[in-house]
Amino acid sequence: MRNFLSRLASAAVLIALVVITILVRGWFAAVVVCIFGLAAAWELSRMAERAGLHVHPVILYPTTLALTLRAMVPAHLPVVEWCCIYAVIAGLGMMVFQKATPAGWMSALGIAAYVGLGLGYVLLLLDRAPRSDPHLGMLLVVVMLAGIVACDTGAYAVGIPFGRHRLMPDISPKKSIEGAVGGLAAAVVVETVCGMWLLSLSMPASAALGVLIGILSQVGDLAESALKRQADMKDSSNLIPGHGGVMDRFDSILFVVPVIYWYLQAVLRIRP
Repeated sequence: MRNFLSRLASAAVLIALVVITILVRGWFAAVVVCIFGLAAAWELSRMAERAGLHVHPVILYPTTLALTLRAMVPAHLPVVEWCCIYAVIAGLGMMVFQKATPAGWMSALGIAAYVGLGLGYVLLLLDRAPRSDPHLGMLLVVVMLAGIVACDTGAYAVGIPFGRHRLMPDISPKKSIEGAVGGLAAAVVVETVCGMWLLSLSMPASAALGVLIGILSQVGDLAESALKRQADMKDSSNLIPGHGGVMDRFDSILFVVPVIYWYLQAVLRIRP
C-alpha cells in the first residue's frame, strides 16, 4: 500500500511539473529539462560504470548541458560542432596527461549525445514554432506525449491479459508481441485523432505520426532495458519513488522526439 501511494504521489508531481513546463516554456522549461537531462546522464554513467566503463564527468555533464540547451542559443551558433570539438580535445588531453582510456571519453560523449540531443528537441518543439501561432509549440509536445502515453497504456492493457509470445525475452522478459501490437495500435488511434484535431494534419499524416511514435517509443524502452541488463540493474536509479529513475520514465522520449521533430518540420513546414 505504501509503495502504491508513493508511486501515485510521484506520478502526480511529475504530471504537474510537465504541465507547468509546457505552459510556461522559455528558460523555466530549459532549467527543468536540464535537471532531468543531468539526472539521466548520471544514471547512464552508473550503468556504464557497472558494465566496467569509467565515464569522465568533465566531458559528460558540460556536453549534455550544451546539447540540451542548443535550442536556447541563436540558431546560427554551431553548438553541436563545438560540443564534439570540446569532447574530443578534452578526451584526448585526458589520455595524454591522466592516462585515461579511450572508452571513458567515448562513453561520455555517447551518453551526452543520447540524452542531450534527445531532450534538446523537446525545447526545440516548444520554442521553434511559427510566431503566427505561439501555442503551436505546446500542442506539438502535448500531441507527442499523448502518443507515448497511449503506446505505454495500450501495451500494458493488451500485454498483461493476452500476452503469450515473448517479444525479446533476453532483454525484457515481460514484454510480449501482443502487447507491442496493442501499444502500436493505441498510438495510431490517439495520434490520428490528436493530429487531425489539434494540428490539422491529414488522416494519413496523423496515422503515420502514430506509427512512428508507436515503434520508436517501444524501441526506446527496449534500448534502456538492454542497457540495464548489461549493467545488471532492475531500475536506472531510485530518484523517483515508486517509479525508479528518470530513464525509467523518460526513455521513450529520447528516441521519439528527434524523429517526430523532423517529421513535423516536414508536414507542417516549420522552419527550424
